[in-house]
Amino acid sequence: MHKSLEQFPPEYRFEIRINNLLFDVLIGENTFLTTDEFTFMPHNHSRYELLYVNEGHLYIHTDKADYIAKTHDVFIAHPHEYHTVLRPASQYRTVVCALSFYLEENHADDKAKIATQELRKVLNNTHVFRDDSNTFYLFFQQIKTAFSNKQPCCLAAVKALITALLVSLVQNLYLHSPNKLIPAIPSRYMEREEIIKMCKEKVAQRDA
Repeated sequence: MHKSLEQFPPEYRFEIRINNLLFDVLIGENTFLTTDEFTFMPHNHSRYELLYVNEGHLYIHTDKADYIAKTHDVFIAHPHEYHTVLRPASQYRTVVCALSFYLEENHADDKAKIATQELRKVLNNTHVFRDDSNTFYLFFQQIKTAFSNKQPCCLAAVKALITALLVSLVQNLYLHSPNKLIPAIPSRYMEREEIIKMCKEKVAQRDA
């Protein structure tokens, strides 16, 4: 007898192979993050994190630069790179879709090794790009639907959808025109100390 999704852990991990590339993907049922106080204090991950802004916009502060990510923008947090995500005070709410992945060292042959190194280089040189086609929104909506169905077959559907989403990600990274890249803000909108102070104040207000 198949287990229902209620008996599965809240996060799911998939190994996905696309040609010579091997991804280790982590995604949870809370794919869509909606909050009136959307604030993440400075933190980092050991994996790449993909954030798609479905509604509203975000201030994003990284070790390298600052960005304003708007609706239909895709933000890539790099492994071990500290970043802070803030919802502007003027924004009523923000909806973000998230998943994380690790690009495995694939040494099956020289082509696989080169493909992995090339993609990692492109990923590490990209923070934010625009998804004008709405492809990411459609994939994340379908992933959310697959999770909500609570059927044993939905995990296979989720894996298939994530595979298609990763193919779209790779295509966007290699094929996007320069005007699709979101430029970094030349002057930092806020020093790190100010960000930490603001985050702590928001957390204090929320917990009061």
